[in-house]
Amino acid sequence: GPQEEERKGMEPSASGGRELHELEEAQQTVYMRGRWVQLAPTEGCYNLVGVRLPTSGDYSQYCHWLAEQQERAWPAPEEPCNAGYTLSAGLMYAAQMLAVLAFYLDVPLPHSLCYSQFGARDESEDDFRNLVARLNSNVLHLCASQGLEPPLLRPRTTLRNLALLVQHQGKIRLGPFEMSNDLWASLEESLGPELQPSDPDSDDNDDWEDVTEDSPKADTQWQPSSPQPCSSLLSSAAALVSNFWKPK
Repeated sequence: GPQEEERKGMEPSASGGRELHELEEAQQTVYMRGRWVQLAPTEGCYNLVGVRLPTSGDYSQYCHWLAEQQERAWPAPEEPCNAGYTLSAGLMYAAQMLAVLAFYLDVPLPHSLCYSQFGARDESEDDFRNLVARLNSNVLHLCASQGLEPPLLRPRTTLRNLALLVQHQGKIRLGPFEMSNDLWASLEESLGPELQPSDPDSDDNDDWEDVTEDSPKADTQWQPSSPQPCSSLLSSAAALVSNFWKPK
């Protein structure tokens, strides 16, 4: 009867289901180096100021996109939603967030890094991977300075580690920090050969303060010896940063 026909009209057709499946598949592919590349599945992503980054910390899509741009004989048309712009913007936001946290915690980071470097278009794939490794190393250092246990951290998952840092319920510790040599070597080794030592003569170190022989040495144990209470200013900064992103 009419009611049965109406129900049939409300049910999704086989062709409609197929189109939906094809659309979902299309969202998992990207055109790079003259071919369609299937994006690796991830356990999720983080939405960082409107930009989505994989929780896995795998940013190889950017390397493919960068190589394609450098192989072009003419400038590519602007595509603000492509994988390259998305990942570089997300990493710039992550580096900026880390800089804000390190500033308020007064913790010097082991590797100099300017977040605008992720927006460069003339870098090599090795340069990009080195930038990501330095960012991850700085994140690990700041997490360790606040007492996060090493088993909780995954060296290559940039935003996951930042999320753990912001959500950490322990006492906030201010001031310089240096972890044990064995632990540091283990974490650095897990970042692989991508992590290159910073060049002391490079321009990106110009904004770092010079450390003289008379400067006080950082404590060389896992946790700083004198945790300091959290100030209202620091609480406000942490609350602001915690709203930068949310897991998806």
